[in-house]
Amino acid sequence: MAECVHLLEEAVAKDDAEGWHLAFLQDRVRTLAGEPQYYGTQFDVDENGWPTPFPIKDPASVNERRAQLGLDSLEERLGQMTEQERKRRANSQHAS
Repeated sequence: MAECVHLLEEAVAKDDAEGWHLAFLQDRVRTLAGEPQYYGTQFDVDENGWPTPFPIKDPASVNERRAQLGLDSLEERLGQMTEQERKRRANSQHAS
C-alpha cells in the first residue's frame, strides 16, 4: 500500500483519481505504521464505543487538507459516523 501512495498522488494531480482515494490510502498507511494521519479518515472507537479519529498530524489544519481533496470537515464526518452508531444502537435495542 505504501508504494501506491506516490502513484495515487500523481493520479490525483492529473485528475485521473479522486482526492478522497489518496486521503484514505495515505491515512491508512500512516496509521498502520503507527504515525499520525494527515486527513482524519481513519477512526477507532472510544471506551464507550463511539467513533473517534486516530491521532492526526497538525490537527489545527486538518480541515484545510481535507477540503483540498474534496472531503467534508472532520467535524461533519465525525457527526455522520456518530449518527450511524446511534442508529445502529437503536436498531439493536429494537431487535432485542
